[in-house]
Amino acid sequence: AYFLTPSGLCHQAGKWKQEWRVVGLDTSSTAVARQKERGGSCTFVEASATALPFGDEEVDVVLEKGVLEALRTSKSMEQTSIEIVAEAYRVLKRGGRFVSVSHQPDY
Repeated sequence: AYFLTPSGLCHQAGKWKQEWRVVGLDTSSTAVARQKERGGSCTFVEASATALPFGDEEVDVVLEKGVLEALRTSKSMEQTSIEIVAEAYRVLKRGGRFVSVSHQPDY
């Protein structure tokens, strides 16, 4: 089972279900390298949320934390938000879950 998460949350997510293959994504090669140095059972990948390196219906859970929230402040980024959600649903298996986390009360 695949669980996609922001790279900074990967180590925590790996503790939730040991049988999951947890993959942390980040667009920053520096962030990916930093997380790899921490070790653990997570796999880290440098990738964009608009072009996930997975096949159709391959992932069980996609966790997004704060990306959509940040993009909503700019009207010009609305299309990027749509692309991120569409890409998440492309890689999700039937019955999979897309989880979006925000700390904004009105989001």
